[in-house]
Formats: sequence, structure tokens, C-alpha cells
Amino acid sequence: MKHIPTLGNTQLEQGDLAAARKSFEETRSLAQSFPGAIAAPEIEMAFARLSFADGHFADAASPARRALIGFTGAGREGDRFEAAAVLTRALVAQGSVAEASEVLAQVPSPDARKLPAESVLRFEIARCFVLARTGRREEAVRAMEIVNASAARSGLPKLAREALQAKKALLKTAV
Repeated sequence: MKHIPTLGNTQLEQGDLAAARKSFEETRSLAQSFPGAIAAPEIEMAFARLSFADGHFADAASPARRALIGFTGAGREGDRFEAAAVLTRALVAQGSVAEASEVLAQVPSPDARKLPAESVLRFEIARCFVLARTGRREEAVRAMEIVNASAARSGLPKLAREALQAKKALLKTAV
């Protein structure tokens, strides 16, 4: 989500969710005042990421789905995979594994050579959660190890930590 550099994105990454929400609401208000200045999918994605970070998975799913539709329509593949990842993880967190699987089935595997590494790796993390919840935990853990190594190799330490935390969560996952 680098297309609209906002204070809200920085605040979200720093864990200041209340400030991020306020910034995103201000951005949404500006977008409504100046149609076309800021694309709706970016705003939807910002709120999806915020709700997910806040543990409100049901609230994350709807804007993530709208962002996915918007990014797909605009041909923005990297953002499409980011939205699919948030939507998939939100659905898994709600226990809607079948619906999460459907989302993954609608989005072809990303071409890592043509897309931002962050988008591809976040999508792979989401895919691993679905694998683990569908009885393929060992495969998910192995894939997560690859994601972790790829993130570290790509110079993305925050994403490598996220993958490591996800791997720990997968190991706790009851099949």
C-alpha cells in the first residue's frame, strides 16, 4: 500500500491504530470532497489493514473485498495480491476457511519476478494459513520457512518477522 503515502500508513506501521484511523478518516473525507484525487481502493485497503491490525477481522473483510475488486478492475496486480492477502487472512481468522480458499482460487499465483516482493510474500503468508487450516500444516510450515528466507534475502526484515510470527501461529494451529 505505497500508492498514497499518508501519515495513516506510517501510524499503522508504528502500531498507533487510533491515530491511523483518524488519518484514514480524514483521507476518506478529502477523497469525497475531491472525487478522483484519491482512488477508492486505496482507502478501502487502508481501512482493511487497520481493522485487521486491530483484530476486527469481520470489519477487515468487507473493505478488503472492495479493494480487491477495485485493484483487479484497475489492473494493479501488486495491490490486488495485497488485498487478496488481507481478505484471505481475515476470513481464516473468522473461521471461514472455505471462503478464504475461494478467494485464493480466484487469484492466480503471483509472478514473483514481475511484482513487488512484499505483495507476493504477504500473499504467500495468507496461502500458508489456508493450507494449515485445510489439513496441510507441515506443507504450510515448510512454505512459511521459504517465505521467511525470501523476506530476509529481499531486505525486508519486518516482513521476515511477520513470517516468523505466522510460522509460530501455524505451529499452534489445530487441524
